[in-house]
Amino acid sequence: MKRTLITVIIFLLICFLTGCGHIEDTNGESTELTTISLEKLSGKTISARTSGVSTATTRNNITIVTQFEDIDLDSLVMKGGLTSGVSSIMATEIKQGNRLRIDSFTSVESGNLGLLLISPNNEVLYNFAIGEEDSCEITGQEAGIYMVRMGAESFTGEINLARTINFE
Repeated sequence: MKRTLITVIIFLLICFLTGCGHIEDTNGESTELTTISLEKLSGKTISARTSGVSTATTRNNITIVTQFEDIDLDSLVMKGGLTSGVSSIMATEIKQGNRLRIDSFTSVESGNLGLLLISPNNEVLYNFAIGEEDSCEITGQEAGIYMVRMGAESFTGEINLARTINFE
């Protein structure tokens, strides 16, 4: 019993000390991602760590009632705290021919940030400008779930997203 307890404690310490760190910002004042590649940011695997981040959302237009409904948002404001990793932060299901507009504003206090709009087949449709206002509008070439994906390396700052959907 004592040996099992010690083994469990050692295992938890190893997991805590090795798997819970933030991705180091290695490029100084630049806000461009260095550790997270475009392939990783647009890939299917996501894993992120946040601490002390406040989030405010609105959801007036429901487009998804499955696994992504918690990020099926009309607006998102994330600020404060520290974030590292890759995470899907906004999802919208549209049909072919529908128009989707995403307005963004980001400010970076420290670290690095990247935001992409990803098609249902993980194709990068738009790479949002960081540290300023930006927007993109697409007409859905295929039906499915379009995602805004965030990549962060020891990022602190603010992300504001708002979407507009024109159903045809």
